[in-house]
Parts: sequence; structure tokens; C-alpha cells
Amino acid sequence: IVAMLALGSAAQATTTNNVPTFNGSYNGDRYSTLTQIDRHNAGRLHPICTFQLGKAGPMQSSLIVQSGTMYFTQDEDTYAIDARTCKPVWHSTYTEVAKKTAIANRGVAFLDGVLYRGTMDSHLIALDAKTGKTLWDVVVSDPSDGSGVSGSPLAWQGKVFLGLAGAESGVKGKIMAFSTANGAR
Repeated sequence: IVAMLALGSAAQATTTNNVPTFNGSYNGDRYSTLTQIDRHNAGRLHPICTFQLGKAGPMQSSLIVQSGTMYFTQDEDTYAIDARTCKPVWHSTYTEVAKKTAIANRGVAFLDGVLYRGTMDSHLIALDAKTGKTLWDVVVSDPSDGSGVSGSPLAWQGKVFLGLAGAESGVKGKIMAFSTANGAR
């Protein structure tokens, strides 16, 4: 469930600031310049809309917002919803091609109208942010060793950066970079 919050009945949920990464801005400080909510009015926050995923499973995704659209993931699914109304924009489901190592996904990266996400069968996927259409899909590692991509990638200056998951299975971690143009490592 994703819930948006507002102050008082006259307030509207706004998305005047984009949240491009799981850390907020590219500074990685998770700091917000928004001033509408403070210690004096935080007690009046209340839900104004919700979005039901429609399936059970872990929800570990960070939320990013671009131009009024909120993006997030759950295992093999990627969602785009209107951040003001929680109405679905699109939903995309990835079908694994190898045995996945776990059920986890912590979000997407956004750059120049494209979303990037990993999968637990060790793929990196590029999706068109407006439609959810897959633009490219590349293999990152061999998942038979227990590796996968559960963390949110980071996209910056024509590259997508990500790390391998699977340390609990003895996987030696790696940080890798891939071209945003075609997924080349």
C-alpha cells in the first residue's frame, strides 16, 4: 500500500519537488527542502489516497517521484502511479528467465525518461518511464552462484551503477556500471 498524506481538508498533495533517487537527491543526504510539514502540524497528517498492489509479498521499494508520477517496485513488478491521486499510470511485470535467488527488490533509478531496475535472477532492465515498455534487458551475473540485484540502482551521467546481492549465500560483492544507452557493461 502506498499512501499520500496532506494537511487539513483544504490542502492538496503536491509533487513540486522531484525525488530522483532512493536517497532523495544525488547528494545522497535524504534532505528535503519542503517546508509544508513541520513539528507544529505533523499531527494533522492524514491519508488522502492509497494504492493496493493486488498481490501478497514483501514491499521493500523506495519511492521516487518525477513530474508527478511515483515509481516503485515489488519483486518482479514495476509500478507507475499518479502521485496526487494514486491512480495507476502503468504496471509492468518481468518474467524471470533463470532461477531467482530470493524475493526482493528495493526500487528503480530514473534518468532522462528511463527507469532502471535489477532482478533477482541477475538482470538489469531499462523501462520507458511513460509507458513501462522494456527498452533493453541485460544479464549482470550468473544467478546460479546465489547472486541477484535487489538494491536500487543509481543512474548518473550515462551510466547505471548497481551492486550484487547474495552475501548470505557466499557471493563476493561487486559494484558495476552499465551504459544507459544499451546496457553494455
